Amino acid sequence: MIFKKPVIYFKEFQWKSKQALLPFGLFIILATILFWVFLPSENDISKKTFNRLEKIRIDKKKRVLKKLEHLKEKTQNAHEDPMLMSIFNKLRREGFTQRFSNFERSDMLEMDKHYVKEYAGFYDILFIRNDGLVFYSLKLENDFKQNIFAGDIAKTKLSRSLKKFPGIRFIDFGHYSPSKEPAAFFVKRITSNGNTLGWIAFQLSLNAINSIMIAKRDPEIFGQTGEVYLVNEAHMMLTDSRFIDKRSSLQRKVETEAIKMALNNEKGELVTEDYRGIRVFSSVEKFDFENTTWVIVVEIDEDEVITEAYEKNKSQYIPKIYAHLSKGSPIDPVDDGFNEGNIRVDINEYSKGQAGNILMTHGVTTCTGIVFSLPGEFTYLGHIYPLDESYYSWMDKIILDMAFKFINNPHGDGIVDLMGEMIHRIKYYDVYPYEIRKLSVLIVAVHTESFEKIIDRLLDAGLFLSQIKVLYYPRMKNANITTNVSKSYTAIKWLGKGGVTKEWTDAESVEDLGSLVKNVSGYSS
Repeated sequence: MIFKKPVIYFKEFQWKSKQALLPFGLFIILATILFWVFLPSENDISKKTFNRLEKIRIDKKKRVLKKLEHLKEKTQNAHEDPMLMSIFNKLRREGFTQRFSNFERSDMLEMDKHYVKEYAGFYDILFIRNDGLVFYSLKLENDFKQNIFAGDIAKTKLSRSLKKFPGIRFIDFGHYSPSKEPAAFFVKRITSNGNTLGWIAFQLSLNAINSIMIAKRDPEIFGQTGEVYLVNEAHMMLTDSRFIDKRSSLQRKVETEAIKMALNNEKGELVTEDYRGIRVFSSVEKFDFENTTWVIVVEIDEDEVITEAYEKNKSQYIPKIYAHLSKGSPIDPVDDGFNEGNIRVDINEYSKGQAGNILMTHGVTTCTGIVFSLPGEFTYLGHIYPLDESYYSWMDKIILDMAFKFINNPHGDGIVDLMGEMIHRIKYYDVYPYEIRKLSVLIVAVHTESFEKIIDRLLDAGLFLSQIKVLYYPRMKNANITTNVSKSYTAIKWLGKGGVTKEWTDAESVEDLGSLVKNVSGYSS
């Protein structure tokens, strides 16, 4: 259906406006030329991204090492702590003939207070005799009264390390069965006249490191997909992934090119696939602490980087993108009649279809067709008409709202927001937040008047350019859209004037907008 944009009601003002704005127009042309000259190149995009990741990597590594050094200092001075040594000496001699016979409950309470004040950075403190007996701990978990050199505990990294290296000061994270989670240990050997009396082992949970990797302020500077994590020499992820629901520490092996490069070359930068199989910008560095080697990894999805580049330089990219838009790939005709059982979508409407449904709309002329799809789950088809918010800037909307107070709107209602309704329904009723990245969107029109606003709103909703495709055929008068939900497939019937010229296409081989931005910027991954 054809609509004339409301601006025709103000044509008598156009000539004077053009005269007044002529100098300004010349300025805009000059500015546009300069912008194109300085259009961000592949090197600019990559350089800025890696600089950003490097700053985060340096900061996170510094904070991790600062925390570890602080904890090490506390533990290596444990022999000078009167409270700790009093407990160690009393209970080591007593054994378990009588439960804490000379160790008063008040002493235990004082020890708890002392722990909170001086050692709260640790999960637990174990007091271990030289024969391996855990004769006291604050948490009193399954290791209490057990011998770490016997039974299941003998399989832990704590047991193996103390047996092989009695003077060890730090034991890297490993699964610790009594706590049923990963743990590292700072160890202070207690001696007398050169003989080992035992150890005080300060148990460190991964939460202490995870809290540094995922700080509250990071999303503001790190986007939707940025993350920082640690990997050990065995390629096992130490800290938890923000993209995996269950615990990933010491559960997921990371054998990416970035990790291999870091372990060989200490640090570097590259665009590669991450542990999820997604292309990312990756900044990595190998570092050591107490004879333990870790790799710190800072990554952000390539899709987000390209989308950010577009948003920051939209005025320069859009003309080039429009020049590369396609009508789609030729296909054989499909049935596009409004048959019984098909879901018909009229102008200024949208409908949702599920497996087995076919959605159809005809006469997309000055209007815009849009298809949202979550493969295998659902599809939305919308027929957006020219009095939708997707066609106007905020200033346009103010002017039109004022105009419609004095001039009757020939199209009935004022500006509507069909696009906003579709996005709201999908985000709040159909997908979980993590599923937004699985959506695909197809925009179809014979004009470009709505494209920029629609793309902006999709990006605001959390999508990336790589999820969006556009079919554009200005030589045609209108388009009919048919989408098969079960196949996640959409066919377009382009119609010329009088319906004489007909062409069928689809978007299967059409480049997404992310790929188009890469092309126009000269970026290559």
